[in-house]
Amino acid sequence: MDPCVLCFEDMDMLGFEDERLHTDTCVKLDCGHAYHTQCIIRCLSVSNLGCPNCNKHKTPSQELTREGMAKKLLLELKKEDDVKFLVHEFKESAEEYNQSIVQLKKDIKQFIENRKQELHMSEKRKYMLDCLSKIQSTTKSVAKTKGPQYVGALFSQTGRYWRGTTFERTFFGPQYAYTICRLKSPRLYISLY
Repeated sequence: MDPCVLCFEDMDMLGFEDERLHTDTCVKLDCGHAYHTQCIIRCLSVSNLGCPNCNKHKTPSQELTREGMAKKLLLELKKEDDVKFLVHEFKESAEEYNQSIVQLKKDIKQFIENRKQELHMSEKRKYMLDCLSKIQSTTKSVAKTKGPQYVGALFSQTGRYWRGTTFERTFFGPQYAYTICRLKSPRLYISLY
């Protein structure tokens, strides 16, 4: 019998125009090409092309998908003078808007820097991290007196970073551990619309 063109292993069907619709391990598509059932399912689940054999031999006009046809027609429309003018106008307005966003970001960064200094954010953050570090080092000292399994428990880091460490979730609770993560790496996100 013929080999499957996807895995190159022998099939129990002819590769093309077998009289059977399927066997225990193979299936024939509507176009007449046969494949191992598992191979064609895997192939079709990752692509929208249909039969791999048929798609290899299509002419360029047959290969045009709906999106390809739409792109072709849209490119023709894009060449029209009225459309060209409006596209150019849009690009200019988008560039102007983008420059305004860049300036706004600079202004916001400057405002945040000034406000951080007024509120003494660096000192407060350093103090918070020092407190956390003291808790961890004291806990480590106590764990050493209790035995190696306690020291091992201190260093078990399961879970995702944004959920906090096992230590932080156990000592402060899951919600506060998340808050600690956010405080360790503060970010400010602002929507501009």
